[in-house]
Amino acid sequence: MHRVDILWTGGFDSTYRICELSLLEVEIQPYYMKARKKSVPNELQAIKAIREHLEERESTKCRFLPIIVFNQEEIMQTKILALRIKKYVKKFQLAASTSCCQDTLNNTILVLRSESSIIRWEN
Repeated sequence: MHRVDILWTGGFDSTYRICELSLLEVEIQPYYMKARKKSVPNELQAIKAIREHLEERESTKCRFLPIIVFNQEEIMQTKILALRIKKYVKKFQLAASTSCCQDTLNNTILVLRSESSIIRWEN
């Protein structure tokens, strides 16, 4: 079964797309970006109610995966991280194949896989 990742805000446009996808034999992986706004509880309740309704319909062919909620602040941290990585790639003349990962358990950031070096720094 094909998986479709979709940002679901609880608003009209994303809900319309979810309804369209529900008619297909796909796995829907919904994401919700939580921001500092008063409407978050209402949006999440709308998403829950719509999902329950779609799951009850006979015409629904999709399989819903649990919604993944992430904070808008996490996106900003990722952007800052990307800028730091770009700085270190330039500073240490790392190869374009350099990649990174963030270990959220101990908040360590690793920049890895340059041809000859591994750089580690802590946030």
